[in-house]
Amino acid sequence: MTGPLDVHRSKPNTGGGAVRYQHAGAVFGTEAEYRSLLYFFITAGVQLGERICCLVPGGERLRALDRLAAAGLNVGRLTGRGQLLVMSVRDHHVRLPLGEPGGMLAWLARYADNTRAEGFSGLRIMVEANWIRENLRPPDADGFEAYIDRLTGDRPGAFLCAYDRRRCGTEAHLWAAAHRDRIDPALSYRDESLQIVPVGSGIRVIGRVDMRNRAVFTRVLTAAVDRALSTRTDVQLHVHHLSDPDGPAVAALARTARQLSAIGLSLVLRAPSTSLLRIASVLWDELPAGLMILP
Repeated sequence: MTGPLDVHRSKPNTGGGAVRYQHAGAVFGTEAEYRSLLYFFITAGVQLGERICCLVPGGERLRALDRLAAAGLNVGRLTGRGQLLVMSVRDHHVRLPLGEPGGMLAWLARYADNTRAEGFSGLRIMVEANWIRENLRPPDADGFEAYIDRLTGDRPGAFLCAYDRRRCGTEAHLWAAAHRDRIDPALSYRDESLQIVPVGSGIRVIGRVDMRNRAVFTRVLTAAVDRALSTRTDVQLHVHHLSDPDGPAVAALARTARQLSAIGLSLVLRAPSTSLLRIASVLWDELPAGLMILP
């Protein structure tokens, strides 16, 4: 990760890949995946001028602040200007049962409306959602998710339920998949030379792949193949801003395309840069099976 991010409140926009009006689920299994999830979800909201609220399990507020800082966020500045709030689910009447007048659902609606009144463009909420499934019976948990669908459909912003598969096992993936949208932290990465960002139609790669981050690039491609297996959709790779990839990175693209071809799918390179096409023309006599290039 780079140093602490400090993004000043901006006018609302729909920046590339930003998550808005969305109720998404995500599964993480390592601290690195969790930090990546935090970084991309929260900074998208900061750049859109939204207020960010992180709901964490009871007694974990200070730990959550440390994790936000480790993810590269300037926690002090964001909290100081009221754009970031981190609190326990037991604070501020965020408690069970959810449907009470002072319970979580009523609080969320009021807080979202107050946020707009205070000049923010919307409300972006991230909740470590294991506690919801651990404390609610299935019908009540489904009712909670249905309410969040209505909340995010009527108000600008986004809501992310993050599940720790170390606590929930395979059920975490089932719960995340039940959401309208899905964010996969394994498909996100950022360092000083490379940025990999999930977007609605696939993955956007920005920067340079070299020996320092090539292993990460390869892991992202592997995760994309895994997701394609479950969704039965082609992998869309936006590579217009991928500059001067080295030979092994281009070879990894060919290998990924062949893996997808074996299951009847394709790797689609969208708007490849001149440098990528130049390197590919040296390495490939013809397009590998399963590879498509679109402008």
